[in-house]
Amino acid sequence: MIRFAEHLYVGETAARKKKKYIREIRDGKFRPDLYLITYSASDRDMLDIVCSVYLRQEALRKRLPEIVGIACGRSEALELVRKMVEDCFAAVGNCNVRDYLKSLETSKEEN
Repeated sequence: MIRFAEHLYVGETAARKKKKYIREIRDGKFRPDLYLITYSASDRDMLDIVCSVYLRQEALRKRLPEIVGIACGRSEALELVRKMVEDCFAAVGNCNVRDYLKSLETSKEEN
């Protein structure tokens, strides 16, 4: 099951069609120019950047961690990860992006 974070980071280009992209991903339509930022499947890394086309593989779709960002193109995805790290550092003073993003979800649920 594909899950999106409540606090979803979206690149400038992807923001124009955010709802459409989310719907397409949920419906199994994957675009070669659409990149997803997810929590990393390994404990060693914090985030992964995945081209949405790879989600055609059912095994990957089933194991896909929660999506925390959507971007059009790899360069926009890298820029979005940079923004996530900057936001994290500004908010908590370290670069533990995974914990920072999870805390955003927790604080949103409490409100």
